Amino acid sequence: MSNEHKTNEIKSELSLIFYRQFKEFEDEIGEYCSTCLKEISDYFSVEKFYISFEQRNSTRSYLRILENNLLKILSNHSDKLKSYGLFPFIINENIKIDFRSLQQALIEISNHESWSSKEWGKTKSSKIFSILNQIKTYRQEIKDNYLLLSSTPQLEFLLAESKLCYLLLKDSHEIISKRNTHSYLNNFSQEVEKNKLSSHLLKSTDFLLCKFCYRVANNSGLCPKHQTSIVDSNKSNRLGKIVFEALEPDEKKMLDNYKLKRNLVQHNDFRLHSNFMIEEVPDTETPALPTNSFIHSMVYDLKQEHWSNVNISKFQEFAASLPDLPNGLNEAISNASSLKDLSKTLYSEGLLNNHYEASQHPFWLINAIVLEAMLSRRERLVTTDRLLVRNERWFYKKIGLNMSYVEILNSEINEGHDKNEPISLSNIKKVVPKMLKEGHTIEKALYYTVAPV
Repeated sequence: MSNEHKTNEIKSELSLIFYRQFKEFEDEIGEYCSTCLKEISDYFSVEKFYISFEQRNSTRSYLRILENNLLKILSNHSDKLKSYGLFPFIINENIKIDFRSLQQALIEISNHESWSSKEWGKTKSSKIFSILNQIKTYRQEIKDNYLLLSSTPQLEFLLAESKLCYLLLKDSHEIISKRNTHSYLNNFSQEVEKNKLSSHLLKSTDFLLCKFCYRVANNSGLCPKHQTSIVDSNKSNRLGKIVFEALEPDEKKMLDNYKLKRNLVQHNDFRLHSNFMIEEVPDTETPALPTNSFIHSMVYDLKQEHWSNVNISKFQEFAASLPDLPNGLNEAISNASSLKDLSKTLYSEGLLNNHYEASQHPFWLINAIVLEAMLSRRERLVTTDRLLVRNERWFYKKIGLNMSYVEILNSEINEGHDKNEPISLSNIKKVVPKMLKEGHTIEKALYYTVAPV
């Protein structure tokens, strides 16, 4: 396995565990800690991901960034405790609290030897274990004296953040030491330097998703459907941007949720978690992605060794229930002879147009179909149905929100709708009464203005 491939695998594992931990603690930590975590989070999206503390450009390596932000978070703790008169210790007849473990943790984190390849290549590094023990002791000191410290501002933040720091360091060390050796980390810098001699070897091989949709992208961050093209004067690229920016909050959340899962797992193994199938003995080594029972059951059926017409019919009915999918998709499903054949056909140009996608896992395929229906519908609403959407929006504002015609005009201008086409008071007064006369309903107006999927 190449060093670059190994690094990408480690990056995937690190990012997965990081986002899990962040989600678990995001409501329990302070704003300063959140800012530090964002710096770590942002590093997972860089074009070239480095691990080693010593290698070239080490100021932008994972271990450097982890070290810097652990220092910042725990230094912030010492500053707060100091401002309360509690750091590094306070001992009198009523109180005995010793935070010198936090002081020692800061010293050991600041020691560059703790972050060397020699230490991070060991599965049992005495220096890293020492830092972990100091953080653990510090947190235990807060818990043991919780009642005495209960009047201390932001005490809950200190407890949650210290646990998070402990887990980040512990899990990062386990992942890196498990997947690496001392020699790999030591030689990585030389490998990067050697590659710099040939610039063509430096093209990004990072896993990328299109900035405008769900598809796998090339190095420009664009998929085959939305990549820039002289042939159509970049029309597809511009339309992709318009559709993306027109997504409703729920639609955007749906797309972001998919991208989060896809980026974290990439092409690595994963399992699904739903009420459809609960494991008696969970596999703690393979990440579990939450989904609903219906999708989980379809994935299970499609992954069976024997290609069943019953399974295909179920999948075909599911696709047929979604509006605005490309013509020919249902026929392609019915003619597929295997999961591999199904994936290849549906990802081809003219259907989902996602031919950079290398994974054949049915979970991604099912999600791609759902998202394609959502994006196609939104594209229709901003192109061929643009005037229909506009009229229904005016109708809803008049009948649903009880706005005057002048208020409708002002709201349209404030929302920026006049950038697409001129809006006049006379036109609003002409359109809305006509719709009232034709018996339009609030329900129909809501369909176009809120656009549920």
